[in-house]
Formats: sequence, C-alpha cells, structure tokens
Amino acid sequence: MREWWRIARYSALGWVELTIDGRKVGDAVLSPEFSDLNRRVLYISHDVTSLFSKGVHTFDAVLGNGQHSPVEHIGADEADNIVVSGGKGAGYHNRWGRFGGPKFLLELEVEYADGTREFFGTDETWRWSDGPITFNDLWRGEKQDLRITPTNWNPVALFPAPPGRMEVSSIPPVRKPLATLTEANQRVKSGDTVFIRGGKYALPAKQTIGVELSQSGEAGKPIQFFAYTNETPVLDGSALAGRGRIVGLLISGDWIHVRGLEVCNVPSRGTSYGIWIKGAMRWSW
Repeated sequence: MREWWRIARYSALGWVELTIDGRKVGDAVLSPEFSDLNRRVLYISHDVTSLFSKGVHTFDAVLGNGQHSPVEHIGADEADNIVVSGGKGAGYHNRWGRFGGPKFLLELEVEYADGTREFFGTDETWRWSDGPITFNDLWRGEKQDLRITPTNWNPVALFPAPPGRMEVSSIPPVRKPLATLTEANQRVKSGDTVFIRGGKYALPAKQTIGVELSQSGEAGKPIQFFAYTNETPVLDGSALAGRGRIVGLLISGDWIHVRGLEVCNVPSRGTSYGIWIKGAMRWSW
C-alpha cells in the first residue's frame, strides 16, 4: 500500500508537454487532441507518483499552437508565432482559430497516508517565458533557435475558459515514432502493425546480427512489419562484422508478416545472409 499518490490532470488550448523536475509526464506528443472548444475541452490524467521524491519540485509546461491557435494559412507571412485572429486563415483557421495564443491549466491531486487530500494547480504565481521553439504548425513543422533559453520570466495572465465542458481524453495518443526496428520488436504484440518509413537505415556496427524479429504473433493475428505506402526502407549492413555467420535481418518469431523491406551490403562471409528465417512456424514476405 502506497503512503501517498499524486494525480496530475492538465489541459491546454493548443499543445502541451508537461515535465516534473525535467522528466516528461507520459509519452504522448501533439497533446491534448483537437476538439471543438465550444463543445468540449479535453484534459489528460496521469499518475505521476513515480516522478516524485522528497524535496522541492518544479513543474514546466511547453506550449504549442496546435489547432487551437494556428499560424497564418499557407502563403501568408510565416513570421514566428503568428497566430490567426478572427476572420483570417482558411478552413479550421476560421472555425476554431479565435481563442488567442496557447493556454494551460493544471490540477495536482495529492492523497496522503492518512487519507487526506490536497490540491495544487496553476494560478497567478506561475511565470512564463519565450523558449527555443519559435514556430510550430501541424503541417509545416517546427523551428527552434537553441540560442534562446527561458530567462525573462513574466507574470501569467488569467483567462476565462472556453464554453465547452471539460472531459478526460479517451482518444489514443500520438506518440513519437520508434527509432529502430529493434525497439519496435521489443514492444509489439499479436495483431500489431509496424509501418517503416522509407530511407536507408544503418544496421549496428561490429555486430553479427543487424535486426532480429523475435516476437511472435498468433493465428489470425500476425505481427506485421510493413514498408510505409509508396516508400522503400533499406537496411544497410555495411557496418556489420564479427566471427561466424553475419545476418542483416533475422526472423526467429512465429506468425510474422514482413513486406516491402530491402536489405543490402551485408558482408559476404561463408554462410552470411541478408535475410534469414530461423525455425519459424508461420511467416510471410
């Protein structure tokens, strides 16, 4: 039984990434998800107990425009942090771009061992500052100036909430793409599909096996590793090395479907293979 627990509930008009003592809360990006703020305002709830220890703690929130306060429509001035005012922009800009710049709301609920609870949250004691992200947009990406660090902290302003009701988000979050096939293999389960973007991926240096797909699916629910539509991912084995058999892509799991991948430049050494399917019961290429 825990002596205490802490629940963070937070929302943003725009996007937000929340950190506690420099450690990110959750693994979502582009969060919270977009909604019509006249009807509902989505918030996120996380158990953040594991991020706390004894002592003083610092909460930081990095805010982005999102679809709440989008930049000018394509073709307009792309100056940093230009948000749409009423009547400008196109499409969703006109419909939902009239709430001003990004805003943030936080409630931290703490329950102690004796059952008492205490609440903390955003108020007029918080401060804000410009950071290194100077431009962000869903379609045109993000600009950063790493020479900028938050230094000039200003008092926050309090704003009335939009008319929509507060609802906890039940939408599956967007997460950062996995960096490697090895990391994807460690996370997948039966029925999952991993889409691999096009480009050349260097396999690890001085290893005899570049990537191993070791997890298994099941009948009717295979694990699928597919090239992204109209793109070709290439696994480059130039740096592989070692004694014995060298393999670029080793498939050792069952019920796996791989489609659209290429393997090249695996050093030729006796029984080396670009692709080796080892003892699998069901696989498809």
